[in-house]
Amino acid sequence: MTSSFYVHASFFKRAAVVVGFLLSISYTTAYTFSSTPEHYTNLLVNSALTENLSLSPPLVPRVDTPPACLSVVSTRTGLWTDPTVWSCNQVPVYSDDVKILAGHVITIPIGTIARANRVKEEGVLVFASSSSTLRLGTALTDGLIAHYPFNGNANDASGNGHNGTVSGATLTTDRFGTPNKAYSFDGINDKIDIYTLVNFANSVDSEFSLSAWFKPDVNYNESTIRNSILSVPEGMFQLYYEQGRVFLEIWAQPHYVNFYSVPINFTTTAWNHVACSVKAGSPVKLYINGQGYVLGNAPTYMDKYNGVRTQIGYEPNYGFFMTGKLDDIRIYNRQLSPAEVQALKALTN
Repeated sequence: MTSSFYVHASFFKRAAVVVGFLLSISYTTAYTFSSTPEHYTNLLVNSALTENLSLSPPLVPRVDTPPACLSVVSTRTGLWTDPTVWSCNQVPVYSDDVKILAGHVITIPIGTIARANRVKEEGVLVFASSSSTLRLGTALTDGLIAHYPFNGNANDASGNGHNGTVSGATLTTDRFGTPNKAYSFDGINDKIDIYTLVNFANSVDSEFSLSAWFKPDVNYNESTIRNSILSVPEGMFQLYYEQGRVFLEIWAQPHYVNFYSVPINFTTTAWNHVACSVKAGSPVKLYINGQGYVLGNAPTYMDKYNGVRTQIGYEPNYGFFMTGKLDDIRIYNRQLSPAEVQALKALTN
């Protein structure tokens, strides 16, 4: 089963070369995507090419689910950061109950922040230096660049001062039915600008994560126009939905685009959680309502074009707006683990 959509692009400050063609200033080309999660690298076409294209994904995506192992036990002496030291063959995360068995010595390396829900020491836990840290419990504020809970305004709750400027968007009820705790966007000219968040690309040249709640005002499969959730900054990293798919768009050096997408059905009656976790050169992870999808690798060198602002509900290069509601938007300068995405989805305030 396939579904077609149109990509409309105007590259005001960035050129791109793909398949030997130089993009003109603007183009409109029809693409055909299958109904499976996909990743297309360097997907740009000369404006003279008008026929529909049928593209095959370069890899078979896999579903990514949170670790089932919530009780992690040491198997031998070694470093905390070594997956083979632990019974689940993975480094513990904030939600794990950790037990260090008698006779085992586990060392947290210099400069390392180790995470766990709690730690039971039958053996010995060693801190290699004063920069070795153990954090227990949820750490959803680690690496948080900006957070927009929309508690009556568009202020940044992270403490970093990246407050938003609202243009047209109106306060509305959130996913819990609480009034004035989310913003509604009309799809015409409503948006929120964050003028201080302009150096995001330079601060996340190796990894980043995005998280947001949204409720569309049109049936998801009927949305033939891109609905922009978040554009960071000036479209370098974009999260949006269009015609039955959620998209993550990442620009790479020297100015070409990577698309990552997952097919999903949404309705106008429900709120939905979407998140992504990205590290340069590693598989991109998209999460839709807690379900994770592992897609193609992120660019090894992500673009560092700064632009002039980050935008919520609007994408400046192509001029696409959001039609629907947005809430609880978070921007991180690190990867989120599957368990952390689950924790964000489960938050009740």
